[in-house]
Amino acid sequence: MTDMRYDIASITHRGKVRQNNQDRVLALVGEGEALLAVADGMGGLAHGEKASAITVQVLAGWWQSNTLTDMAQISAALDAAIFEAHRQIYYFSETQGQRTGSTLSLVYLQAEQYLVKQIGDSRVYRRTGGAMAQLTTDQTWLNRMLENGAAPAAAAQQHRLSHALVNALGASEELDIATGGGLARHGDSFLLCSDGFYHEAPLCRLTADLKKATAQAALEALLADVLAGTAGDNASAVLCRLL
Repeated sequence: MTDMRYDIASITHRGKVRQNNQDRVLALVGEGEALLAVADGMGGLAHGEKASAITVQVLAGWWQSNTLTDMAQISAALDAAIFEAHRQIYYFSETQGQRTGSTLSLVYLQAEQYLVKQIGDSRVYRRTGGAMAQLTTDQTWLNRMLENGAAPAAAAQQHRLSHALVNALGASEELDIATGGGLARHGDSFLLCSDGFYHEAPLCRLTADLKKATAQAALEALLADVLAGTAGDNASAVLCRLL
């Protein structure tokens, strides 16, 4: 097993338009492992901040009780924790009589191995060898239509529902968890961020600012980019560098 150290930072801001912050972030580090997450409460629904808070609380509880080391077992256990968060959010919605929901982008690191869990349109990027790659696919109406070949790309992009989510924690009875993973190496970086972050900090800026000396300095530079724009949404991110 490769010795791996982590330089981790997180940042969140309500932006310049929204009155409250419905994003929640999670960055937990143990002996040779880390759990990172960004949850974005759905701004178009009620109680988005409650949905994202439940999400990170359930994951933090899983982290505290986890004793597994096998990655396949950990992946299954994380799925169970995510479904529990989904159940709690959906139940909360039922008691309130109002729909609510949250996205989730999650990375679990153990030595040189990593897992990615994705729900909604928050994103995970990986920087390796100087190149940035998006590890997740936004689970939006637009991407669903394009994947199914149900509409021409130009027409789909212009549709009023193009950015509407087709998958979210607690928003409906059904939930689909997209899972990925692989091997990481020293010098890699993982960036998790909400849509209010990556819409205002394009890929060229993400690539440039991730070269900053520390994870905290990189996130502060990226947030400055976000706030230099319209910053019409909450903006949150977690950055982990593998040392």
